[in-house]
Amino acid sequence: MEISFHFIPYHQNIPHTRYHPFKRGHFQQAFKILFILMISSYSVNITLALTATN
Repeated sequence: MEISFHFIPYHQNIPHTRYHPFKRGHFQQAFKILFILMISSYSVNITLALTATN
């Protein structure tokens, strides 16, 4: 019982919520940013290659 009582406020603490519920969201945001960066870099490379050939 003591452990459960300690766990409930721990999850509601600001430093702990950073790890628990937001972890998946942070990973999704990071993947989205990486994906956008990859796509933008690919498009830039394609446009550079097209302009170089023309």
